Formats: sequence, C-alpha cells, structure tokens
Amino acid sequence: MLLDNLNLTLGDALMLALLLWLFIRAPWIMSALALLCVGGTLLILLPLDIYYSMLPLPLLGLGLGMLFHTLYQRRTAAPAAPVRATPGES
Repeated sequence: MLLDNLNLTLGDALMLALLLWLFIRAPWIMSALALLCVGGTLLILLPLDIYYSMLPLPLLGLGLGMLFHTLYQRRTAAPAAPVRATPGES
C-alpha cells in the first residue's frame, strides 16, 4: 500500500498542521500564496518555450492579484466602531 511507505516525523506533522490551520484561518491569502508557488514551480520546471509558459504566468498573475486585492481590502476597510454601553447598564 501507499501508506506503508509514508514516513512522517514530528516536524512534518507540525508543518502540515500549521499549513492546515493557516488554510482554515486565512483561506484567501493561502490560496493566493499556493497559486504563486505553483506558478513559480511550473515556470522553473517547464522548458523555456512560449507554449509552456502559458499556464504558469496566469497562475502567478492570479495569485498576485488575489494577494493585492486582499491587502487593498484590508487597508480601505473602515475600523470597527467601539461598543458602547446603553444607559442603565453597569
């Protein structure tokens, strides 16, 4: 079986747990970073030809666009108003 050859150390398990937690906590940013990593990896691994660079370049652009959009949304978001107690509450 495939799982018989799986050798996970404690560091590997912690890294997988951290990545899973980040995907749950910030899915938009982690998806953008995953697209950037996949696009960069494909750009490095595929041969230098215009036909083969058609997939990695849009992946890189989509990842960067998602990342910049998220950062822009966070910068332009209005700060939350403080919660005030109503009269009569202590």
